[in-house]
Amino acid sequence: MATQPDPHEHLTPEEAYMRLHPWPEYMTALGLSPPASEEDVEEAYKTKLAELDAQSATEQKKKELKTCYEQARKFDGLQSSRRKWLSKQVERYVEQEMFIAEIESRGGKVETESIDWIKVSFGDDFAQVADSIGGIDFHGATIGDDDLAWLKEHEAKLSGLHKLSLANTEVSNEGLAHLGSFPALRLLDLRNTAISMRGLKVLAKLPKLRVLGLGGTRVGRFGRWRLGMKYPHLNVQ
Repeated sequence: MATQPDPHEHLTPEEAYMRLHPWPEYMTALGLSPPASEEDVEEAYKTKLAELDAQSATEQKKKELKTCYEQARKFDGLQSSRRKWLSKQVERYVEQEMFIAEIESRGGKVETESIDWIKVSFGDDFAQVADSIGGIDFHGATIGDDDLAWLKEHEAKLSGLHKLSLANTEVSNEGLAHLGSFPALRLLDLRNTAISMRGLKVLAKLPKLRVLGLGGTRVGRFGRWRLGMKYPHLNVQ
């Protein structure tokens, strides 16, 4: 039975894969040990087949070897694709770390979320390379419309953004329009900003929004009532 990598043990992606997928008997039958490439499988099959010919082995033996070869080709293809996937994720992870550092330099805090099946397959350490940005908490008077425009420029990196706090910032109604690029938002905190009903037109582009913080804004009771009528699924706080 495959065992999960110890999250405190430092393994390469290949080692983690082998821990989860023990080396098959058909790979051993070809004389292969990890790691093995597609070229290794081809070469091993030719070598073993030549040995069988030299030994005048039966057709059954050659048939069994060919079966191992066919299974090995499928196995190697799967392993190779996972390595390539992990390699791409590591590259994306490095880029995202730089992006997160830029957000933090602008006064924000970032929440990342891991993909569950990556945790199951590779453990917490490897799930980290597939983290996505789920939440951003901007705060303070230094945050304004330029920061929202900057986020919009990087919307491709924020496809999973579902939580955004802009409480106590200097964002305006005009700047709020940039949030239409983040339809996955479920929580938006605008408390203690100068936002009015005019800026909340952007809500029409946020179909998944469920929680909206408006305390200390220019949106009064009547405005909140209107929002409740138009967006009955929305919890205005």
